Order: sequence, then structure tokens, then C-alpha cells
Amino acid sequence: MALPVLALLALCVLSPGVASVDRYERAEVGLSVTVPHGWSVVARPLTPCTNPVQRLALRGHGALVQLQEALDRAYVQRFPARPRRFALRGAPQWIACCSPSRSKGWLVPFRD
Repeated sequence: MALPVLALLALCVLSPGVASVDRYERAEVGLSVTVPHGWSVVARPLTPCTNPVQRLALRGHGALVQLQEALDRAYVQRFPARPRRFALRGAPQWIACCSPSRSKGWLVPFRD
């Protein structure tokens, strides 16, 4: 069963507390990711939010990418289908809910 997800990308300053790995897997939620060279998995939750819940966070090259899953399936139905390629459009904005940093960033909602 495909899980509905919400992706969030925000710029942040690099900090300690990351683990360097080539592959990140969370079989319990059906997630498997190849970690790009120079990027690290963030091993701790970046927000206290429980819906959406953090499923993955990566840091690298001065950026932070966080993948969150919205647990309310009816809410997620309004999101567009997952794009083949992700692109950041426009200037970064303040992210109102469950932002992983105090920086502006991009929210890319999608369902899968």
C-alpha cells in the first residue's frame, strides 16, 4: 500500500548529530533511499510534530531535506500526485507548520 507523504525542503545550517550512510531504509514505512555523496541522515526528529510525522531527514551542502508523512488520508487526497522530478519554484517562504528549521524554505506537497 502506498503511503501519502508530504515533502518539505528547507535551508539550514549544518550541525552535529548526523550519521553518514550510503543507504537509508525504513522497512516499517516502505521507505528506501540512496543517500547522495556528501549528504548525511539526521538520526533524530527535527520537530515535535506527530502529524505529519518525519520519515526522513537529510543534510548536505548547506541544505536540509525532510520527508514527512501526513497521516490523515482524506487531507492528503487534495495533494497532487508525486511528480517524476521535483523542482523548487519561487523564492523560499516561511513554513507555517512543522518546519524543521527557523529558516525559509520550500514546501512540496504530493501524494504517493
